[in-house]
Amino acid sequence: MDGCGIMEYVNLEETLVEEALLLALAEYEQEGRSCPALRECDPKRELENLIRTLFRAGHGKALLENGKMMGYLAFGEPVEELHGRARGMFSPLGGSAFAGKDRGRLASLLLEEVSGGLVKEEIMSLAVSRYAHDEEVLKSFIFNGFGIRCSDGIMSLRHRRAYAAEANRSIVCELFGREKKKVIPLVKGLSLHMSKAPVFIPVEVSLPENEDELENMRVFAAKADGKIVGCMCVKEKAETFVAENPRMINIGIAFVKEECRNGYVAESMLSHISETFEKEGRMLLGVDCETINPAAQRFWNKHFTPYTYSSTRRIDERILKSGKGGI
Repeated sequence: MDGCGIMEYVNLEETLVEEALLLALAEYEQEGRSCPALRECDPKRELENLIRTLFRAGHGKALLENGKMMGYLAFGEPVEELHGRARGMFSPLGGSAFAGKDRGRLASLLLEEVSGGLVKEEIMSLAVSRYAHDEEVLKSFIFNGFGIRCSDGIMSLRHRRAYAAEANRSIVCELFGREKKKVIPLVKGLSLHMSKAPVFIPVEVSLPENEDELENMRVFAAKADGKIVGCMCVKEKAETFVAENPRMINIGIAFVKEECRNGYVAESMLSHISETFEKEGRMLLGVDCETINPAAQRFWNKHFTPYTYSSTRRIDERILKSGKGGI
């Protein structure tokens, strides 16, 4: 993007998927230089499926320069309450990609073009997931009013870092069948923890009610004096196309009782889980956490490399009544 070409915004169509995939794969490769664990899997199939689904939905735009795609920004279907009571949309990892010498400006231009149309449809909450080490584009979204809310991290099980000396895998066991429900009080504790300062996220974390889904979730518990004081729940899928890879498994729920947060309980569970899944042939372990939960972020960042940051912006709904801004 040098400012000399003919620029054109176009609607998202399936005929553009191949060009978009090339941009997306280039960004993935770039992130892999800062996050080597990403290089252990080929994301092409999962990424192509994601882009094709988003382009079919058509909530976004692509920007062409002299007929060549320089970037795109696509959102999923509307969500009635996204991070609050406002109607919103989420652009997942792979839902945007940018090329050229001034990618930050390109991201800003596409955001301006797309968000104007979304606000006309009363979409007032926007969320975008981007690569954690793409500072140019991340900075562009921040200066457009977005704030970082959560992150996805990844660990290579073959190259994992050493755990704390206090880690003791013998206090950890895997729960099966009805035993899994023994961690429900801890899961409720996580919901309470998330609602308090400084996180302030009123989510209701829970185990799957569907028996088949619960059966497919692996539940690990840590015990002290015969009582369960911590749990980590592991599942096949997570919120990025990277996590769709069959070589990867993902931690979805993790909680340790406050009086036991001295380091060794969480370290012991993570050590046990890592060893278990490495023996089962998995190559990668993933986790997602709220960056606005500083205690969680400090722990996970000791062992995982962040590869995404998801940012959000809540648009002042008074703009709908003002009649300004093209509304």
